[in-house]
Amino acid sequence: MRRFSRFRGSLLLPPAMAIVFLAIVAGPAGATSPNPVRPRATAAHAVSSPNGAITAVVVKSWGACSSSGLIWDSLNANWSSYGTIPISIDYSNPALCGDSFSLADLEASGANVVILDDPAGGNHQFTTDEMNALRTYASEGHNLIGTYLVFAWSGGGIDNGALAPLFGLRMGAYAGGTETVTPTYMERKPNFPLFRGVGNPYVSTGYNAAQTPADGAWSANELLSKTLMVGRTADAKGTIVAHQGTGYYSVYISNMPEYNGGTADQQFFYNAIIFPQT
Repeated sequence: MRRFSRFRGSLLLPPAMAIVFLAIVAGPAGATSPNPVRPRATAAHAVSSPNGAITAVVVKSWGACSSSGLIWDSLNANWSSYGTIPISIDYSNPALCGDSFSLADLEASGANVVILDDPAGGNHQFTTDEMNALRTYASEGHNLIGTYLVFAWSGGGIDNGALAPLFGLRMGAYAGGTETVTPTYMERKPNFPLFRGVGNPYVSTGYNAAQTPADGAWSANELLSKTLMVGRTADAKGTIVAHQGTGYYSVYISNMPEYNGGTADQQFFYNAIIFPQT
């Protein structure tokens, strides 16, 4: 495996009745109302993979087996606008996009990359077995991408903090869903592959709230070894980190660029899916 140092190149409610609260989840709708209605699941399976594509699968996430409000369909159709490596995102795999999954389900998908799209915001609590399945699948050589409320959502009583080390972050208290952020990321490493084609700074037009650590600011004390904070917002509420795990790489971004994201967000997500192939 290449050393981490070689990842370089020219690429990189409002308050409401309880019955209403139970029907909603944390995620995009505007930072002052961080709990949109979960999208309807789609009946059809996602698009077939192009030959030679890097395949990604969305697992137990906010999107609820749907691309509604998300960039998945656009990226599947328009990946060639963002690079030469084909990608395919399976967001409706019935074994993985629902409420439970196993290591066997992950392995059967054959996906190169696992996407955790705001899972805590989707009221998804990961079991110990599911966390272990993710660890094992990653160690078998499959990369991870996490966005927004991966680790916790206090409003929903969700604590997935044990997933943090998979992304090179220390376990601990995480907050989110109420932290408004201007998701303009100052690039600490502008030539990092995640930032290829996104501009500097990277201005996300995705959901403008962020998961934050207990002290309210992303800094080096949140990072484990072999982890780089490659981007951060001016107020330190938002971050982008890249991590070299044992047998895999992972990327975490603390807002949700995949929710109604623009072309810069789609470029960033494309880069994250092919990372660190370039």
